Amino acid sequence: MTAAPAPIVRPARPEDRPVLERFMAALQAHELACSPGSGLETPARMAAPHLRWLEGWVAESGGVILVAESGDTLLGFAVCGISTEGGYHLPERLRRHGEVSDLYVEDPARGRGVGRALLDAAAEAFRSRGLARMTITAMRGNPETVKVYRGLFGAETFLTFETRL
Repeated sequence: MTAAPAPIVRPARPEDRPVLERFMAALQAHELACSPGSGLETPARMAAPHLRWLEGWVAESGGVILVAESGDTLLGFAVCGISTEGGYHLPERLRRHGEVSDLYVEDPARGRGVGRALLDAAAEAFRSRGLARMTITAMRGNPETVKVYRGLFGAETFLTFETRL
């Protein structure tokens, strides 16, 4: 049995947008399933406007949206923006950091190194911008993703607690 070739990771192009909207809707559907009753917007309503908002954030912050592809088929994407944390608990060189806000891999491509390739490319993009750290967030209700991120990144740095007001 021949292993599937490694995916090619590249910056997203305008012609990728319809597939990225489909990926965003699928990601939102998955997050809704992980967090029922959360009040998250329905996938069909949020995909296009949220992607537009992310594109603006990425452009403004100096980040990049990456896609993984095999041949002419897109397999997944990563939204990589640059954020700044305030306060003096972090040295100045660590306040600006790369943030992977959204990561999605199509079901048939999971377990084939696509997510890892996207995260490796994100890390390289952030390093090339002079950043010293990268963050990513997972929903507690998504134990598979939490397990993968722990394996790739190690233990959590912060836990965020939330209450509805």
